[in-house]
Amino acid sequence: AKYQTAFEEILLDVTWFRSKIENYSLSALNAVHDEEMNCHQDAHCILQMQNLIPTATKSDLAKIAVDPTIIARFNPMVNLESRKSLRSSILTWLRLCVYEDKLTRLISLSKSASTDELLRELHTETVWDTDENPAWLVFEVENMLQIRQVQYTVAKHLIDHPGDVMQLNMGTGKTRVILPMLVMHWSLKNRDKIIRINFLSALLNEAYSYFHQILTASMLGIRLYTIPFCRDIKLDENSMATMRNAIDCCREEGGVVLVAPEHRLSLELNCKELFYQDRCVATDLYNFINMPQWYDILDECDELLRHNYQLIYAMGAPSLLPQGPHRWRAIQTVFLALALDNKIKDCLCKNTEACTFAKDTLPMEWPSIHFFEGSHLVDMLDDLIPMIARAIINDPPHELSWMYGHVLSDDILQAISDKQTFPSSLQSLPKNYQDDVLALRGFLAGDVLRHCLLKRHRVHYGVARPGKKTPRYPFPFRGHTCREVGICTSRLCNGTFYPLLL
Repeated sequence: AKYQTAFEEILLDVTWFRSKIENYSLSALNAVHDEEMNCHQDAHCILQMQNLIPTATKSDLAKIAVDPTIIARFNPMVNLESRKSLRSSILTWLRLCVYEDKLTRLISLSKSASTDELLRELHTETVWDTDENPAWLVFEVENMLQIRQVQYTVAKHLIDHPGDVMQLNMGTGKTRVILPMLVMHWSLKNRDKIIRINFLSALLNEAYSYFHQILTASMLGIRLYTIPFCRDIKLDENSMATMRNAIDCCREEGGVVLVAPEHRLSLELNCKELFYQDRCVATDLYNFINMPQWYDILDECDELLRHNYQLIYAMGAPSLLPQGPHRWRAIQTVFLALALDNKIKDCLCKNTEACTFAKDTLPMEWPSIHFFEGSHLVDMLDDLIPMIARAIINDPPHELSWMYGHVLSDDILQAISDKQTFPSSLQSLPKNYQDDVLALRGFLAGDVLRHCLLKRHRVHYGVARPGKKTPRYPFPFRGHTCREVGICTSRLCNGTFYPLLL
């Protein structure tokens, strides 16, 4: 209560001073005060009554702090020296508005007895030059916040050291405060650059809505542009002219371009594709992509720069997957063993901590099997993989009947169940027999079966989601448009996954 009373007393004084400066600034803009210019004062009033000269409001004061040249719109009688004095008064008014909001927050925190939050608010102070960055001051007033010292430090470092990467904990204002600070600094001070902010696809719509609220639909009026490009868009000279005109308007108005990684990468890849179709448009697109005015800001750069988000365009005629029939046959053989062999069923039912197994299924339906990662699964697979391999060799389907009673059956069993060894005697088998063995070896010894059965339907993979232009077959939800190195989650990485997931 003691702190609350002190804050309320200070708030009354700050409110009084803020009101005085506000009235003084509005009066200076809306009236002619020179006694020798009474005739001009009457003319000024008449023009205001006819709405030929606008009447300044509080929002106009904030705009004048950023751009003092608009003072002449409200009162052309104010000379250059008076304009500087008036702008200084407006900056003081904005600082008092920030201080007033701060005291309101302190009173609220003192009532809630939140000591940590109260101390953090007390330790927050303005350490940057408000004369050099008036847009930041307007941003604080309009959003009723105060830029913290660490936020200013990060923004200042990125401004002084382009190309650097800064890391902050979640919830410290990277997207909500620091990014708008960078946008306001570069877009309002340097119209030669085109600010392009790269967001993750999942965050683009939310970021656009937030930036539209605090930058566009605000006293700053910074316009937002997007380039939602994809491969389905066919570029010609007219569409290129439209894109270039939009970006030129963005640069002249000090706007900002918001893009997702696939939009930017698709535009770059389309340039390479157009090289074989229309070199004139391709050259124009290349010059558009490589304009020196682009100035990129990357949000969540650790994710944006991952190879998962790199895009690949498939070109040329499709080709068959090597040894495809052998792979499909191996899948059916493995699942026949899982569905029909009683020993394997008992093993799956017994290890409930390693997997789930729906033993009772409809006729002609594969059993539902899902593995759980952990030590129990490792122990179960040590017994299950050799068991599946033995069941296949002892009772193979018609397509693999050559395995039954083969003189090298022991070597075949070792090859498809143990990834550490591959008997040299199997080199004497015919080529089609070797392909059958290698396909089974990949599924069992190569952990392809384990990898796929660890995935959950409609969580890690599934048919195309509504509204998505994707193939009508199961594909991984994550990384399905890139070729990932050493990670089996890309739909371009291993074509064997599709029929297995089906």
